[in-house]
Amino acid sequence: MTPVLISIKQVAELLSLSTRTVRRAWYSGELPPPIRIGRSVRWRLLDIENYQGNYDGERLQTNRT
Repeated sequence: MTPVLISIKQVAELLSLSTRTVRRAWYSGELPPPIRIGRSVRWRLLDIENYQGNYDGERLQTNRT
């Protein structure tokens, strides 16, 4: 079965975050790694759902510099 892939915008909607916060979490390693298809970046829906199940509701530890 082919995995369902979702965009950064869809990840943001699922996690109730901005796309910028999703990018910060991705760069800091807090989110599961995405899959690159050419220049596109996609996440497996299953990975995000698993992350969401383990997410305790606290703010992501994204450091701004």
